[in-house]
Amino acid sequence: MKTSYEKFNYISNYLDLQKTHLKYNKGLNHSKKYIQGKLAAIDFLQALLYHFINKELSLKDEFIKELTKNNDMIEILKSDEYKKGILDTFDETIKKVN
Repeated sequence: MKTSYEKFNYISNYLDLQKTHLKYNKGLNHSKKYIQGKLAAIDFLQALLYHFINKELSLKDEFIKELTKNNDMIEILKSDEYKKGILDTFDETIKKVN
């Protein structure tokens, strides 16, 4: 299964190809206004994709930050096997994410 990051990049590349095709082919069977509308939509979609690609990339950092914050809260528990189990699982998860 492809990740959303891979899908967003695929769509972005496809839009780049479409934009180039529309800009530099003179023999298209569409009105100038129609082509301008498509180019405007492509620009909008590329900006939106750029935003979501960057958001996707920052999710890993946010996830680790949340785990670390919860890790600090768990530190206040009295030391026993329960606490150790939680902390070990969080540490294992952070290693897998990195």
